[in-house]
Amino acid sequence: MSKIDNTLTSFIDIAADSDFSIHNLPYGIFSNAKDAAGNNKRRAGVAIGKYVLDLAVLEAEGLLSLEGGPYFDQPTLNAFIDSGRDNWTQARSTIQTLLSSASDALCDNQDLQKKALFNQADVTMHLPVHVPGFTDFYSSKEHATNVGTMFRDPNNALLPNWTEMPVAITDAPAPSSSVALM
Repeated sequence: MSKIDNTLTSFIDIAADSDFSIHNLPYGIFSNAKDAAGNNKRRAGVAIGKYVLDLAVLEAEGLLSLEGGPYFDQPTLNAFIDSGRDNWTQARSTIQTLLSSASDALCDNQDLQKKALFNQADVTMHLPVHVPGFTDFYSSKEHATNVGTMFRDPNNALLPNWTEMPVAITDAPAPSSSVALM
């Protein structure tokens, strides 16, 4: 694991108590009804201070180019996630460099900043990934009994309706031995 470079600072004014420094750039999917086209299109961004940096704009401008891309002008992060660790590492490094006070590419380009930086208060955040299937591993009777004894007495570990609950939600075919909602 790499160490945090405390000398790395952003040209963006970030409050000292912000969760979103140049060292913590969480990915997300956002839309903005106030964009120039007014189309409310979903795309990828990262939080930085009180802003969201539009990664689709950086990608379109050629500042964030990853092998196998484009990845960020999409309504989910699935393709980017599937692209692997090398792309994740390169993207993080490139984004940090673009946001750093040592780089001119974004810092000195007011037109690009207007296209790529949005106030968090002005955007709508969306589910960042499409989850194609879900399984609740609380489905085994033994596991449910063990957990139930932690919260209730061992003689009443399972609630009476436990055998009637749905235990998995998936869009994939369910094995014949499990209960699934399709």
